[in-house]
Amino acid sequence: EIMRSDEVKGLLPEGDLEVFEDTIRTTYELAMSRLEPRDGLRHRGPASNGKTQPNGSSGAHGMNGNHRGNGKRENGLSVEAKVDAEIVYEFGGPMGTLTIMLFSHVIMYYLWLSVAHHNGNLFLPRWSDIVHIYNDCAPTREITFVYLAFIAFQALLGGLLPGFIMKGLPIPSEGNKTLDYNCNGYGAWLVTLAVVFFLEKYDYYSLSALPEKYGQLMTVMVLFGDAMSIAIYSS
Repeated sequence: EIMRSDEVKGLLPEGDLEVFEDTIRTTYELAMSRLEPRDGLRHRGPASNGKTQPNGSSGAHGMNGNHRGNGKRENGLSVEAKVDAEIVYEFGGPMGTLTIMLFSHVIMYYLWLSVAHHNGNLFLPRWSDIVHIYNDCAPTREITFVYLAFIAFQALLGGLLPGFIMKGLPIPSEGNKTLDYNCNGYGAWLVTLAVVFFLEKYDYYSLSALPEKYGQLMTVMVLFGDAMSIAIYSS
């Protein structure tokens, strides 16, 4: 129905329309080839009453007149195997992603220097700027504790607060298993605001200290993000 929609066809050029139709077809075949009754989902098999489905397809597996039972293409490869075997380099490949990773670290300190020591102007880095980073951006125990406490608090809220449950997309590497997501971001945000108000009101901790120590906080965030990336990649 999506591919036959005049509205879609009117918005896409001919070349893009072919790519769009191929994407819809591939996604459909992948989904239907992996749906199993044990997941609480059902799909129709090939029609057993001899009747032909619209567009010449037979049952849920047929597409464009070609019956492809069990999600198999004509060459015997499943859609999942074809997708998994295809290597697609994004962001310029390995060297491009490495450049982005390194540049993302440098640009944060450059922008901090611009705001904190150059009145928000563009500048050519000098040795004095390196000294500023060394003196003002070295993490302290206080800032490290504040940041890790914030992360732990958000993890606690994410695990405990109620919310509406949404099904995620199938994960090919996990046998197209779908995960349940507890969407409670609004609740976590409101609780966070209430806690911040309490800390400010009763002078337990003032958020005004964070802008003054933003260089330190930024370093803690960078190191934490790098550590999490390495841990997830290694696992």
